[in-house]
Amino acid sequence: MKVLVPVDGSEYSMRAVEYALTMAKSHPETKVTLLTVACAELSKTYDFNLMNIEELYKQCIDTWRPILNKAKKMFTDAELDVEDVILGGDPATIIIDYINEHGLDRVIMGSRGQGSIKGLILGSVAYKVLGKVKVPVTIIK
Repeated sequence: MKVLVPVDGSEYSMRAVEYALTMAKSHPETKVTLLTVACAELSKTYDFNLMNIEELYKQCIDTWRPILNKAKKMFTDAELDVEDVILGGDPATIIIDYINEHGLDRVIMGSRGQGSIKGLILGSVAYKVLGKVKVPVTIIK
């Protein structure tokens, strides 16, 4: 089974990482991919005619790398293999596209993340993913 766990460093996403870790310990055939989506606000914030976009994205990804590494360390400390991916863009779109393009079997994600707008029941990213993918989605509170 191929499982995706979006990671943004929030309490909820780290709980999702813990849940996936427990699953991977119980089912060693499980292949877990940790995905961090960085730089979501860049296109809304900066005039790319005035800035070097490649350097800006590099700095942004460098900022998010420690968050992904923290989640990855939980797997490596348990001596389990895990893939880690960091991409830039809109979190919901990137997560949905990644699921569809990589033939994943399941998604485990936090109910709310680092987003500035929080849904009443689910975060906006979790809500969008839940409605747009055809694989089972486990939402962790």
